[in-house]
Amino acid sequence: MNARTMKARPLNDVEREGMAAERRWIDELLAGFGSDVRLTGSTDDIPTLHTLLDRGPFTEDAVGELELLGGAFGDVLANQVGLCWVVYEDEMGADFALQLGARNFFVFPRDMLVKRIEAGEPASKIDLSVMLDEIARAAHDHLREA
Repeated sequence: MNARTMKARPLNDVEREGMAAERRWIDELLAGFGSDVRLTGSTDDIPTLHTLLDRGPFTEDAVGELELLGGAFGDVLANQVGLCWVVYEDEMGADFALQLGARNFFVFPRDMLVKRIEAGEPASKIDLSVMLDEIARAAHDHLREA
């Protein structure tokens, strides 16, 4: 693929099951703390995700955990903004993304948290509610401009 070539495709069954297994891992982590809170894909998840960000990492794979938490945040984005999970492929490879309908508007929530931490932003300063509002505004603006 050249620099301008990209494609997005729906998740296949294996990918959907993999993402579901990731959400179950987070729910099991919460249960291990004695919590009966479970992920719902709603804005109710944001305080739970903030707590996990602040208290983690919980394994030796901190980047993997951030990707899982980013995926759970992606579920919130999908439900609140009207985005759909896809596999985005370009010359750099493939990654899970959220797409706004069939439009050329993509969000990569699994990478968002990793990139912020790698850039030096403390986990305690990451505000998922603000990120949700910014992405919702960008999606709305994209729709309005189309």
